[in-house]
Amino acid sequence: MRKSLFHKFFGFSITILMIAMIVLGTVMLGFAGNFWLKDKRTLLTNEARTVCNQVSDMLGTLGYDRYMDKIVETLTQMSGSEVLIASADGTIIYSGSSRNNYTGQVVPNEIMELALRQDYNEMGTLQGTLKQNSYLVGVPISHTLGTVGVVFAVTPSAGLMSYLLDMLKLFLLASLIVIVLVFIAVYLMTANMVRPIREMAEAARCMARGDFSRRIRVDREDEVGELAVAFNNMTKSIAAGEQMRRGFIANVSHELKTPMTTIMGYAEIIGNGIART
Repeated sequence: MRKSLFHKFFGFSITILMIAMIVLGTVMLGFAGNFWLKDKRTLLTNEARTVCNQVSDMLGTLGYDRYMDKIVETLTQMSGSEVLIASADGTIIYSGSSRNNYTGQVVPNEIMELALRQDYNEMGTLQGTLKQNSYLVGVPISHTLGTVGVVFAVTPSAGLMSYLLDMLKLFLLASLIVIVLVFIAVYLMTANMVRPIREMAEAARCMARGDFSRRIRVDREDEVGELAVAFNNMTKSIAAGEQMRRGFIANVSHELKTPMTTIMGYAEIIGNGIART
């Protein structure tokens, strides 16, 4: 099936647009994911450090557990995260979650070794310690006796997927509007660009039939407009040449008509035997 220049150019433009939108969407989701992780890391780190400071100050005092429950409850309500406190050997001694109770579970040694030295973060389950995939930050608890444990602030990774899904919906809505507008603009631009070429093709067919009266409308100053002007000039030259050819043939026919008539008359007389040589 033959494809016109209009369909080729229009299809190419739309294809490039779709590829660009896919690349843009991928990059945007990547940046959105990094932004979410950085924002959550900052939030969880601040939350864990707040708990660390409170634990360090209140460690060993009476009413410590009730005081920590209030602190952790306030923080978790604000951020929607969970707080776990692990001793230096990795045993979770406090789980400030109403949904999951991790008290008594043990954090793997390799993770504790890293978290006791410096701030720790990962996307995972603490090697199976947590019940669901989460993004977590661990901050060591510093005390006069040394580093006595780690506070883990945890938030489900489902929040990232929900955030990315919302961003994707927003991007798709904006993309749909852009695609429709670009679709209309490219269609009109392509039709306007191809129109003179179609007119030239029709004018060429008319010239083949001997009609040299067709002219291309020139309403642009780009390369296509220059081509239309050149085509019109060519048509005028061919029309003038054709007119001269017809005039020449008419003149020759007229000039030859009288002697030919005379010759034909003599030939007829001779043929009838009227005249003798």
